[in-house]
Amino acid sequence: MGFGIASHLAGMVAQEELGLDMALQVHLGSNHFPPILFMAEVCKGAIVAFEEGEPERLIEMPEGVDHPKYGALVPASEIAAGYRLQPFLPED
Repeated sequence: MGFGIASHLAGMVAQEELGLDMALQVHLGSNHFPPILFMAEVCKGAIVAFEEGEPERLIEMPEGVDHPKYGALVPASEIAAGYRLQPFLPED
C-alpha cells in the first residue's frame, strides 16, 4: 500500500497537481510508522540531488538524528532507499 500511495503522490507532483513539500508530508506521515514529518527537508534534499545527477551527494541530517553508518552526513542514495523515495526520483 505504501508504494502505491507514494507512486500516486509522485504522479501528482509530476502533473503539478500537488507540490513536492505536501507530497512528502503525506508520504512521511502515512507510509512510515511512527510518522517522520521532520525528515521532509532531508528527503527533499535527496530528491534534488538525484535530479541534479548527484545521488552520492551528502545530505545533512537534522540535529539529533544520526544515521547508524554515516552519522550526520548521509548520501542521497541512502536517504532515498531508507525513506522509500524511489517513486519521487527521476527515471533513468
